[in-house]
Amino acid sequence: MAKRYYAGPNLNAYPMILDAQGRILLHPRLKAGDEFLAGQDFVQKIQGAKAGECEYDDGGAPQWCMYRTFAPWNWTVVYTMSLRDRYEAVIGSASPFWPSWDLRL
Repeated sequence: MAKRYYAGPNLNAYPMILDAQGRILLHPRLKAGDEFLAGQDFVQKIQGAKAGECEYDDGGAPQWCMYRTFAPWNWTVVYTMSLRDRYEAVIGSASPFWPSWDLRL
């Protein structure tokens, strides 16, 4: 799975899998078992809700993710991307029509 989703130089959008304690099972930069994300606010929200979407800050970079928990294993599959990538089509077309919008993400 890692070879398929984490190939190439551009990892602005990627899946990750967390266990019930928020530890990494699959991530492009963090190793399995890493607990770095477990204490992050957005991971606490994800684990409490079991499914949905949220925005969060990744070291100053605004991010968006959607997630769902696979109940039999209590793993959470998360797909995350930068807000800029999520709204790329809107940002690219907005300036001629809505010059007052501040869409610098």
